[in-house]
Order: sequence, then C-alpha cells, then structure tokens
Amino acid sequence: MIRQALEMDTWQRLDEQTGYQRLELCHFGIEQRWLVVQSQAAAWRAEVTLNKAQTREHEAIEQQLFHLQAKRFETPQLAQEALAALGKKWKYHQVESSQLLEHKRYATKGRPTPTTRSKPPSGSSKPV
Repeated sequence: MIRQALEMDTWQRLDEQTGYQRLELCHFGIEQRWLVVQSQAAAWRAEVTLNKAQTREHEAIEQQLFHLQAKRFETPQLAQEALAALGKKWKYHQVESSQLLEHKRYATKGRPTPTTRSKPPSGSSKPV
C-alpha cells in the first residue's frame, strides 16, 4: 500500500513537511481505510540510516578484500569464484572490476638467490 501511495500524486498537506494520503481497500472481505503519512523528517532519518548501513558494509568489505587478497588460489577461476561468493553477500555494493596478480613460487624454501629457479606455474593467483 505504501508503494501504491508513493506512486500516486494525490497527497494532502498537513504542513510544509508532512503529507498524507487516504486509501480504501477490501482485505479478506473487510472494508479498510488506510492513512499513509509522509514527512521530510522521516525521509532524513531513513537517509541517515541508509548511509550508516552503507558505510558499515563498506568497512566490512574492505576487511574481507584484505583477507581475500592475501590468499593463494590454485587457479584464477577459484580466485574469481571466491570474489563472486563474497560479492553475493553484499547488499549495497557490487564488484565493478577485479584484477589477478600471479604470485611467484620458488622450488626451494628460504630467500631466493639470483640462480634459484621458480616452480612451474600451478595457476596460483590472488585477486586484487
């Protein structure tokens, strides 16, 4: 009913910042009258609440991406799938682009020397 009231443009003004709309409907055979009230103060409160939720989610996303970029994946496909799985959980944000960086792996442990050979690529990548 609220969506229907917002789509209609027959608001009655109570004052400069508040309006209402009267709707009549029949629900389960019972005649009903609904009064939908809209105020500027409520719109501002909703906007502040939404901004807080978006900010909170953005901070959580930054932390999730920090941990994701530190992981090593066997194939680039697994890295993309991990990012996509994270992106599905987000309510206010979405993945616009991603970039994979190859992580060098050496055949032996320890600090590599100029003559140390690298392992053949097993596809280990990390998303950025």
